Amino acid sequence: MRRLISSIALVSAVGISLAACGSDSDSNNGNEEPEEPQITASAEAIDWADAFCGNMQDLQGTLDTPTADPSQDPAQSQEEYVNFFQSMGAGLESFGTSLEEQGAPPVEDGQAAYDEALQAITQARESLDAASADLADAQVENDPEALNEALAQFETSLEEQQSLDVMAPFQENEELGAAFAEAENCTAMDQQ
Repeated sequence: MRRLISSIALVSAVGISLAACGSDSDSNNGNEEPEEPQITASAEAIDWADAFCGNMQDLQGTLDTPTADPSQDPAQSQEEYVNFFQSMGAGLESFGTSLEEQGAPPVEDGQAAYDEALQAITQARESLDAASADLADAQVENDPEALNEALAQFETSLEEQQSLDVMAPFQENEELGAAFAEAENCTAMDQQ
């Protein structure tokens, strides 16, 4: 079941890393090379990042981890996991809608990053929905090993989602990175 926990973590993240919202600046570590000039974020970019992270918190707040013991009740566990993953798919759709309503970040190249992130959300949701349907169709009855096999197949499907990192296009933008580091909702997520 340890693998299952990693699946849940992967699905909960679906490319949305909590740590990704914060600053990734490193100290000079004794290196004598001069530091690059510090990028500052505009107030508009910070507001955008704050709203983005608020929507992310909303998504994460809707998810309840399954509680049934797969070794005791595989069929109930299967149902709980399918429901969890389906709610994650619905949450991603809602997150995508919120992002569409929010619009592109007000930074240089913000529209391109925004378009790429929306595409990643759509692809992740579609893949999650397909993998959830396969899990729902698995014949586990009262066989914990059959459930483990179905969950392992589900996890394999989800591991492909690591390339669909919703934050990546935004992290590549230095001003947005600075905005995420300063936005209250984002720093609150870093502390969770």
